[in-house]
Amino acid sequence: MAAMVSYNVTATSGLPDDEQGQATGLTTTTQQIGITVGIPLLAALASTRADVLSGVRLGLAVDAIAVAVLAVTVALGLTAAKRRQEEARPAKRPGGTPTTRLKCRPRCAWS
Repeated sequence: MAAMVSYNVTATSGLPDDEQGQATGLTTTTQQIGITVGIPLLAALASTRADVLSGVRLGLAVDAIAVAVLAVTVALGLTAAKRRQEEARPAKRPGGTPTTRLKCRPRCAWS
């Protein structure tokens, strides 16, 4: 239970107040899907082995691989999102005031 609470706190920290409910809903949904779908799938996979211990090891190995692949996928997605967010920010002039990046023709005026 402590892991679920810390997971939700981590997922919602740093977000504006109006987005915390949405983040909490998404994290709770992923937990519920994992409980409803993941555990039965891993149990079915574990039951394919004649020996219980080897079945449990197989299920845990598949789970560990899935978690590692998803962690890498999330990290890559967050990195790409951060890069897009930084590219979307206005550039700073030497004096510190933001400028607008415009894709324009030679007669375009910069603001």
